[in-house]
Amino acid sequence: MHTPPLILIADDDSDTAGLLERICKRTGYDVQIATDGVSAIAMIRELLPDLILLDVQMPLMDGFQVLRELDTEEETRHIPSIIITAAATKTEDVVRGIDTGANDYIFKPFNYHELLARISAKLRESRLKERLRKRTEDLEALVALGVELNQPLGVRHLAERLLQFLKRSLKANISLLQIDAHENRPALTLMLHDDISEVKLAVEPAMTQGVHVLSPEETRELFSDSRKVATGIAAPLLHHNNRLGFLLVGYYGYLSDAENDYLRLMSSVSEQASLAIRNTQLLDELRGYANQLESRVEERTRELQAAQKLLIRSEKMASLGRLAGEIAHEINNPLQPIRSCLEYAIENLQAGDVVDAADLNVAISEVERLSRTVRRLLDFARPESSNMAQVNLKELVSDTLLLTRKKMEHSNISLKTDLQNVPFLQGNADQLKQVILNLAINAADAMSEKGGTMIIRLWSDKEQVHFVIKDEGTGIPSETLTQIFEPFYSTKMNGSGLGLAISHSIIEAHGGQMQVKSEVGVGSEFQITLPLR
Repeated sequence: MHTPPLILIADDDSDTAGLLERICKRTGYDVQIATDGVSAIAMIRELLPDLILLDVQMPLMDGFQVLRELDTEEETRHIPSIIITAAATKTEDVVRGIDTGANDYIFKPFNYHELLARISAKLRESRLKERLRKRTEDLEALVALGVELNQPLGVRHLAERLLQFLKRSLKANISLLQIDAHENRPALTLMLHDDISEVKLAVEPAMTQGVHVLSPEETRELFSDSRKVATGIAAPLLHHNNRLGFLLVGYYGYLSDAENDYLRLMSSVSEQASLAIRNTQLLDELRGYANQLESRVEERTRELQAAQKLLIRSEKMASLGRLAGEIAHEINNPLQPIRSCLEYAIENLQAGDVVDAADLNVAISEVERLSRTVRRLLDFARPESSNMAQVNLKELVSDTLLLTRKKMEHSNISLKTDLQNVPFLQGNADQLKQVILNLAINAADAMSEKGGTMIIRLWSDKEQVHFVIKDEGTGIPSETLTQIFEPFYSTKMNGSGLGLAISHSIIEAHGGQMQVKSEVGVGSEFQITLPLR
């Protein structure tokens, strides 16, 4: 709306137009005159007057046609109009004018007091409608901004959206946002304006007043490098009374009567912006904490995996230690025939006799036997590989049981095996050897006093491989059966309590299960199932 209000008079009668002009100007309105309908439309489009005083009968285009034309355009359809005519005296003419878009009717001759009252009322009504329309637009814009700011935007992206909104909605030449330094992030200052080379912010605005229009002194101080900026509006960004930064818009001209609307909108935007910026900061902090936590979890996982590998290797060495006597006997047994055969060969050589080839063949056979034993021990004791590969479980079980053969013989244990050919499965051969050896040694220990029969079975179905080891040992009490897979729990006097716990974790890591059934005085049965992947 113009200040003072601009009234366009469209009347081809110069006397009437002159009279209306004098009445309006005496009251303080600005006036423009059009003498026909076509020129009236052109002037209305150009000037966008606050009110139209319109005659019906005009050359080129009558008043009704002018109203219909104005109603087709968004910028002109809301301009109020009063028809002033002596031609439309019938009720149907008045109805036609109102239906076409006129806001009021005055018949000639008119009373100028009545005319001024109607003009004042229509201007006031138009001003209220315009304010309501502007408020509605502001609310819609604020709702859209709120939806946009609630998206997970980065700080810079958020700042750019705010600057674009402020410049567009407050019709500013400059929009500026500063976000103060926070945590380890430096301050961020972004400016959007018509000519980036001419406008610079010299100092920060004082924010003790809250949202306010910049005084001439503040404007000169803030924009000392640009004399274009005449005034502006500043608003602090606060969250629970803690400053986050500030918003600023600048104008090359002075604010009109829309100043209060702009202040209100700036206040609403600053509140939304403060909340959005703080949420973004918190989200960034949360992401930082999450990244730190993820790094710490990865580091801790690596440490736990390393510790687990060490435990498995320690338990593997402990298993070999439990077989030390039997291993020593397994190595000593071939040494005696080797020594005897070599002594015979030396005696024959010293006596000048031919060395008996049969004796040497016996020695070679025993050396090969000794070599096989050592190789099995080295295979079992070598550092564990972390790679998963195709495993022949039948071959792995057979090789592992060879390490326990002497222990079972000394304990008077009869071994019965039913090892079927099963499909290869994806697994860690070193770890699976450790599980099988541990279960076999435990079963042999449980039967060491009275001996008996140990049964080992291996078979598969469509989805799984099954391994069972059954002994006739002392059995496990039912009250402790649920604890045997817990770390550091052992029923043996000198047991570490890690063997079954590690074995159980290895099987679970392979996607399988380990279960146990036991009865005191009868024996125990351990069952392993592994998936065929």
